[in-house]
Amino acid sequence: MIGNVSANEEFETARRLHNLKKYKKAISLLKKITKINTKNTKAWILLGDCYSETEKHKHAIKAYQQVLLVNPENTEAILKIGVSYNRIKNYNAAIEIYKQVLKINPNHKMAHFLLGVSYDSTGRISLAFKHHKILKALDKELAEKLYDIIFLE
Repeated sequence: MIGNVSANEEFETARRLHNLKKYKKAISLLKKITKINTKNTKAWILLGDCYSETEKHKHAIKAYQQVLLVNPENTEAILKIGVSYNRIKNYNAAIEIYKQVLKINPNHKMAHFLLGVSYDSTGRISLAFKHHKILKALDKELAEKLYDIIFLE
């Protein structure tokens, strides 16, 4: 408990602050929550999301990595690490991260999509197209979006 409020209520308050785009207030509250319970993966992910929204991608990566200390196969956290690397234009690091997601879940649609986008960003069109082909079997709409990115943008 933080003060007289339960941890769940504090987390819900932080979630509301995030949804209202009051990221600094949410970050402050989430830091308190994660200090009290270092294994609160939902709080770490939301903290990473708040950092990401405020363009503090390296802080976001660190928050998402805390999730992996509790659950090394948390594909949501791993994927968000990759997105953070993409946002700082470290496409090669993002590619390696997305590959980790696919080792855990070879049919992870978003990992295939983001891996294709990252390959496209690094000029590796044939590898991007390979993930487009895989994605066509998993999610035709997402595959079309990837196709548009590869060939139309």
